[in-house]
Amino acid sequence: MTRIEECAVSTTLARGMPEGWRTIVGRAWSDRGLGDFWQHCLVAEGALDVATDDPMQLWDYAAVRLLVEEAGGRCSTFDGSAPHAGGSFVSTNGALHDEVVALLGAT
Repeated sequence: MTRIEECAVSTTLARGMPEGWRTIVGRAWSDRGLGDFWQHCLVAEGALDVATDDPMQLWDYAAVRLLVEEAGGRCSTFDGSAPHAGGSFVSTNGALHDEVVALLGAT
């Protein structure tokens, strides 16, 4: 999917998410509350288009980052920087990444 309005999104816990997450959920075709690594695996599979977690440790994101990126997706923190221990984490289908990061980082 190349438009948020056509995509499925998920976060482990919506409470405490940046205001931009509400915008994403409001525009998304579908939103879910799937947990932890599984939602990022679903991004790699193509069943989800966007997944978020905050915070994530290295052991939480190292494997799923590899899976998502090898499948053609992208991963970063909410502000678009490289994932790091204790930081936020967003995985996308790649096509939506820049727009999602812009929304998540606009707090």
